[in-house]
Amino acid sequence: MHHPLSASPPEISADKGPDRCGIAIRDAFNVRARALAQREDASSQLAYALAVPVDETVDFERMDPVALQRMLEQRTADGQRALMRAVELAPDKPDILFMAATQCRGGDACRGVQKALLAAAPDNMAAWLLEMSWAKMRNDPEASERAFERAAKATRYDTYAESALKALVEAYGGMPMPVECSSDAAKAALRRATGMDHDFRMLDQALLMGNASRVLPAYNDIRVRCMPQPGKTMGAATREGCRNILTRMADGDTLIERAIAVSTMVQLAADDPDASAWRERYRGDRWMLAQLGNSDIQRILQPEDYWIDEARSLQAALEVLGRWPPPADWLPEDERSRSLIQTGRPPPPKQR
Repeated sequence: MHHPLSASPPEISADKGPDRCGIAIRDAFNVRARALAQREDASSQLAYALAVPVDETVDFERMDPVALQRMLEQRTADGQRALMRAVELAPDKPDILFMAATQCRGGDACRGVQKALLAAAPDNMAAWLLEMSWAKMRNDPEASERAFERAAKATRYDTYAESALKALVEAYGGMPMPVECSSDAAKAALRRATGMDHDFRMLDQALLMGNASRVLPAYNDIRVRCMPQPGKTMGAATREGCRNILTRMADGDTLIERAIAVSTMVQLAADDPDASAWRERYRGDRWMLAQLGNSDIQRILQPEDYWIDEARSLQAALEVLGRWPPPADWLPEDERSRSLIQTGRPPPPKQR
């Protein structure tokens, strides 16, 4: 999930002439980011890649869509290039290898990063889930099956969110705010614009920029592998492997991985003794997602919360607000989610 705030500097004075504070934040961030890009150490390259600056002269609202797409592709390429440089500078660091691997787009160099990651983190389920996707792209079903088996037997699950956050904190945590943002009025305007309780920091700008472009592993392959199919019986080994993987994913940091894992487990475990527990867990996840737009929640959550323990931070915020657990009689509006909660299965196809 992306943080709901824009990655662009907050517009705090649109009715009072140019937004000098917002412009100063953007300019200061871009100067630091470009300085990081010139440094020959892996942490700086990683920090640059995680929050690649945006051209401050661009008018996004008036920009031609084709030109905008080209600019965004160039920004992505800049981040990938910095990640590959970070790998060159620190070839044995699993966290850097993992982040580079999630953004690789093919080629021998990319495959080299993938192999290096699997060698450096053979016990990490997240690395083997990536290999499942890569094997499918290579049209190598045997490699995909091996990756599934290794993922099921892995002893930990780490997407290295803490390492990413640490790199951004080291790069931007000590930056002072621009003098244009130093007055009490400017600070108050920033708090109103962002919805945050604390004074806006340059680190917040980096975190928002980074979260807007953050790339997570693709989970579709494991969802497809573990989704029950009508009229087909899943083998015992596959079923056990799916339960191992999905149960661990369901305790992941992000809402997206939890949503995929829990909804799949609801259907996989529809007839199992723990079926009702998974259905209630899915109901809780749907309730959390329905609360996301509430301004009180955004006031409590901080940009860091979207990088580390996103789902648990959201639940904690709901507990503070007296909105957790969900009301006993609450059900989501869409038919499919209601059916999964009530029966563990999607609704039957509609007759035409």
